[in-house]
Amino acid sequence: MAAHIEFIEDGRIFHVTYSGSVAAEEIAHANDFAEMQFGLALSPIHTLIDLRQAKSLPDNFFGAAQHVIFNHHRAGMVVVLGNERQMSKFASSVSRVAYFERMCMTDNEQDAMHQLRTVMAM
Repeated sequence: MAAHIEFIEDGRIFHVTYSGSVAAEEIAHANDFAEMQFGLALSPIHTLIDLRQAKSLPDNFFGAAQHVIFNHHRAGMVVVLGNERQMSKFASSVSRVAYFERMCMTDNEQDAMHQLRTVMAM
């Protein structure tokens, strides 16, 4: 029912947490916000999407539009937190949008942050 959006790690990670029944409008809002911030960035911005509190996701998570976290020239690694069902739905939606190899999925926040910090250190 809600999306919480913030930038962490000195603005280098776009962190969005979805909870409840996620509506397509929430995803569009997060994309618009990210697009504005990515446009101002001087270095790659990585993304952490937390789906652990989401009860349901729209059938086509990203819709027909290209999502900035995958297609912007400043887009870095994408890490998704969630359970197996959420991951499956997310992966299915991403595969419809684009081939994207800079993504991993996990159910552990510490693993997610470790992955992102490792990429930032490169």
